[in-house]
Amino acid sequence: MICSWEHTKSAYFFIFSSFLIALSSPAAARPDVIQVDWVVAQGELEKEASESKGGKVEYRFQAVPRNLLEVEFDIHHQDQILIKSGTQLYQMLAAVPTICSQDKTKNQSVTDSNRVCFEDKDRDGLFDHYYLAYHSNFFSDPFWYAIKHIEDNERFPVEPFAAIRAERATANRTVPVTFIFRGRAEGRIRVDTYIDGMRFVSDCIEDTISSKFGCLHPDIIVERPPKGAVGQAEFVQVSFPDRDLTFELAWVKRWTGQLEGTSIVFY
Repeated sequence: MICSWEHTKSAYFFIFSSFLIALSSPAAARPDVIQVDWVVAQGELEKEASESKGGKVEYRFQAVPRNLLEVEFDIHHQDQILIKSGTQLYQMLAAVPTICSQDKTKNQSVTDSNRVCFEDKDRDGLFDHYYLAYHSNFFSDPFWYAIKHIEDNERFPVEPFAAIRAERATANRTVPVTFIFRGRAEGRIRVDTYIDGMRFVSDCIEDTISSKFGCLHPDIIVERPPKGAVGQAEFVQVSFPDRDLTFELAWVKRWTGQLEGTSIVFY
């Protein structure tokens, strides 16, 4: 389901992805913006509700990159050190396998307003090109994990290298994800989703046969007790899928040059 920022949508979108040997790049990824390939891990989804009262059930999770990688040695371009050994690199949603540093680099060769991204352009499992991804220049940018379009002349070759997998739970930067499910007096269920503080609103879709609701994705099932059992604002019960939950945002570029998330898809 796509959920709009402060708006309501009610259509399911099923997104099928193909994976390379080490990294994946969903076919639905937008060519003009790349973003971290976030997941709410299955273990996170097993957490109990943070709050349950007055017809509202709230869950708070932390999203991590689908794959977290590191390099075992410094990566150079000519006489520049691009990243140092041990730097964390996040898998991105992009047209070709891409990994990016998410902490601002701090060394004499690359300015501290940049992150570094590496691409496997020929898809052979080795990263062979890099570019610098800029943070917002003038205003605080809440979507630090999304990168604006990079032109071909801003990409440069590097000596091909392999990155090694790291435990994604050790990621230095994560994104808070909050779901607030609300039973409405008129029999509907609404979910407010907060991604790093940005609110998206959606009504859940009822299966008239089972009287269960699908919220955000068909695998997120919400049930409510029989009518009148608890009162008009009825308590709801939520079941999350027995797997990682992935999401992707759509973007617009504001006059400030910042990216702003406009809708979200879970799959």
